[in-house]
Amino acid sequence: MFALLGRRNAHAMDCADMVIGAAIGRLSRVKDYFSADRSTPRQDQFYGGSQSLTAAIASQSFTGITTVIFRRPLIG
Repeated sequence: MFALLGRRNAHAMDCADMVIGAAIGRLSRVKDYFSADRSTPRQDQFYGGSQSLTAAIASQSFTGITTVIFRRPLIG
């Protein structure tokens, strides 16, 4: 997607691939995102990519702890 090779002032959010998940009780949403710079991450499709998650689930316990579990290929 984007290359940072040789860039001196790279920020941790530049070209970051991430999985973002949220849960309220047993309702959940887990998706694959990409951030080209320090702006709001967008779903991979926005940049021409695709959702690479093969499985995902999230839940929130009665104590408020949210757990997100996902699977995706390491290569591809």
